[in-house]
Amino acid sequence: MKRLATLTVYTIFELAMQPAFKVTPVVAVLWAIFLGFVPRIPDPNLLRSILFMLLLLYGSIASANTVVQRLQRGAVELYLSKPFSRADLILATYLGVTILVASVFLMFGLTWLLIWWERTGTWNGGIVSTCASLVVGFASMYGFIAAGGIIFRHTPFVTLLSTLYILFGATILEIRSFDFMNINAQQTPDRFLQILYYALPPLIAIQKSLGTAIAGGAIDPYPVIHAGAVAVFALTAGILYLQREDL
Repeated sequence: MKRLATLTVYTIFELAMQPAFKVTPVVAVLWAIFLGFVPRIPDPNLLRSILFMLLLLYGSIASANTVVQRLQRGAVELYLSKPFSRADLILATYLGVTILVASVFLMFGLTWLLIWWERTGTWNGGIVSTCASLVVGFASMYGFIAAGGIIFRHTPFVTLLSTLYILFGATILEIRSFDFMNINAQQTPDRFLQILYYALPPLIAIQKSLGTAIAGGAIDPYPVIHAGAVAVFALTAGILYLQREDL
């Protein structure tokens, strides 16, 4: 456990020094200036939807190369020459990346919440639910990003898959229908999407569930449990695959 914690902390600091993360304080300041000085705050529901997608894309793209870089020759030998196993390496990378990206999400959310309170004098639970949805959604997504990096060892391919899923796949799986594409006459795509829905992170369902809970409704814990289960499955599959590979 101590080895895992040490490598996790190292991962956080290593990743924080990369350009994609070093600029986040500047972007957060620009975000605060926009919210603080725009004559009228944009519709919060629209802003939450846009921010949810943009930050998920940012987190996925910025972190997609982490596992691939660590498995490159030279780097992986250095890690494994220390008292770290292959499982330690992947779990620490997952935890470090997730903690750092979640911190970025919370920084943007807290800035938005404080400025909203300052300008309106009211509490906006939707901002809190958006932050919570981002953290849970990314934690689930990064399990698959890490597994993809282990199996394919190709950052652009993994980045493309995660981007397409966030932009289109999550919505298609939520409605579980290709009707709008007019290719669903025999219902086969529906069954196929039903299988995929349970195998991949339910990003839209997470957003709806946590939004309902923050608004005072009854929380549906299933999407969060589902997200955790698929992340564990993806990480386990990636680690088992790595154990069988020659590095």
